[in-house]
Amino acid sequence: MNDDARTILLSLVSRYGTSIASDPLRCEALLRDTCPRCRREIFVLVNAVRQQIPADLLSPRHSLTPELFRSFLKKRLQDELAFSDEAATWAVETWATALGINTIKNSAKSGLSHGVGDRKQGVTFPEDKKSETDPEQRAEWAASLDSKDSTVRLAAIQAMARDPDNETLHLLVTALENPSWNIREAAFDALIDAGGRGVPHLIDALGDSHERVVTTAALALGALQAQEATEPLIALLEQGRIRIPAAIWALGEIRDSRAITPLTKFLNNRDPQIVAEAEAALKKFA
Repeated sequence: MNDDARTILLSLVSRYGTSIASDPLRCEALLRDTCPRCRREIFVLVNAVRQQIPADLLSPRHSLTPELFRSFLKKRLQDELAFSDEAATWAVETWATALGINTIKNSAKSGLSHGVGDRKQGVTFPEDKKSETDPEQRAEWAASLDSKDSTVRLAAIQAMARDPDNETLHLLVTALENPSWNIREAAFDALIDAGGRGVPHLIDALGDSHERVVTTAALALGALQAQEATEPLIALLEQGRIRIPAAIWALGEIRDSRAITPLTKFLNNRDPQIVAEAEAALKKFA
């Protein structure tokens, strides 16, 4: 990258102020007038403005370390614009310099350069266990879940939890909507204990019409660190205020790099609680 563009950008910000950091058209026009030979650098800097990189550098609403936050901004450029590592790093550091924010030395040592967010731990996903429980027994358990007697409902959950198959796992997911907290808790624990076998059913539950089922399923997927749930959980971030905190927490637990850019967008949310949730999740990538 041509650092002449960095020097020129610094002089432009000094002359016209930080307003050009939020106006991609004006920024592009000024750079083309003063550095017409820097076509690649202009493209990189202007598109960084479109991705709100300078705006986020100027107005951080979080307590993430500068190193970690800039690595997330770099990741945004890579995810959204397919920038190379070199171009993304140069864009973030150039804007930081031009805006008078202290440049971080050895930025290559920040979190993502060491593969943070690419953790492949968590549950494994064995082949689905074929339904082996007797259909009549399953029907009895299903009926027991509707019993007015909480001890009967709890006994059904405990029986299904001993060796769950596909059908009983589905019944356990439906129990997440049970009005009794101890039944919901027992079903949640049973799904966690089922490990990878329960994950497909929990992912399906993210599409349930009941908020309680959706949020509980999201929390369970986070507890299981289920990599396969990353994309469905990211989609959940667009589906309403009630579901967002659970999805953010789960993505922080899973720590898949695909979640970094969606999570950073919540750092400037108007709701301080959402900002705090996103900040806590992103710190888990460090």
